[in-house]
Amino acid sequence: MNNTEMQKETCTRCRKGMVSPVTVDAEHTHDGETVSFNETFMRCCNNCGREYFTEEQSDARQMAITNAIRAKARAAYDGRD
Repeated sequence: MNNTEMQKETCTRCRKGMVSPVTVDAEHTHDGETVSFNETFMRCCNNCGREYFTEEQSDARQMAITNAIRAKARAAYDGRD
């Protein structure tokens, strides 16, 4: 399902509002190290405010966190941090 199709979905909670993808800057802390990354999730912004991740968005979020942690570790190992 692409973003255009997702924007046409009705919220499954309130059954009134429309959901749409939202991308924000986010942070994640792992073993005392914080990394920044972009994450996308769905929001019913015009009625109940429900927020949730689709399966694809959840997978992408986990990959973004993993890549950010690896990049930070690589930079520290290379002496660039």
